[in-house]
Amino acid sequence: MSVKLLILSTTISLIQSCATYKGDNKYQVKKNLPYTKIKNDIRLQGDLYQVKKQNAPLVILVHGGGWSGRDKEDMNHIAKSLATNGFNVFNINYQLAPKYKHPTPIKNLADAIDFMKRKYNFTSENIALWGYSSGGHIVSYYALKNPTKIRYVVSGGAPYDLNWYPKSPIIIKYLGKYRDELPSEYFEASPVNHIHKDAPPFHLYHAKQDILVEHSQSASFQDKLRRKGGKASLHSIDWWGHATAFIFSKEAIKISIQKLKENFQI
Repeated sequence: MSVKLLILSTTISLIQSCATYKGDNKYQVKKNLPYTKIKNDIRLQGDLYQVKKQNAPLVILVHGGGWSGRDKEDMNHIAKSLATNGFNVFNINYQLAPKYKHPTPIKNLADAIDFMKRKYNFTSENIALWGYSSGGHIVSYYALKNPTKIRYVVSGGAPYDLNWYPKSPIIIKYLGKYRDELPSEYFEASPVNHIHKDAPPFHLYHAKQDILVEHSQSASFQDKLRRKGGKASLHSIDWWGHATAFIFSKEAIKISIQKLKENFQI
């Protein structure tokens, strides 16, 4: 087998084995809905999973990829898990670095939220956000800056304090320079620096063996949220690393959905 075929086969196997936590609810999918007035940019589209249950809450999903790669297909297993558990889902793409830098993905998410409110009549009290890795950073930053516009946040494996990484080859694509060249921007772009007493409740999950984004990022973020008077839970995943926790941790998805159900009382 060639190297390319081996990589393809492995990728397909990983995708097919993605962790899910499925319920019994039926849903339909509308693919690639444009969510802004900007035309001809496929990065500004999302997939809408609609359940039949009336007044079901909405969860907006934001994928990872270091702000500069990947797409919404990565979140399909989470979207299906949520939909079969009675949640509407809008799984979005966003404009990528290095062409589009901070805070462009935040603005894209804001447009997606506004679109769902305007087009489908969702209210702030009926919307949650869920992101992983850089997607977790995006949803956390947005929620802390706009606490009245959403109700709940699920964030996995995310970097909440960018100042921890002085010479990151990933963050430089998103912010344009290394930390010591642009300290004020690193401070401003870090969700941890926008924590306040009126923050929405958070549920965090993070792999203990994550060497790309340390588990202590989530532990520290949870602690600071609580000390400011916020509500934050943390599920620590044994064994897995950054990518493998995202792909294989069914327990993390199950607990996150249970937290959402508790918050929305469904």
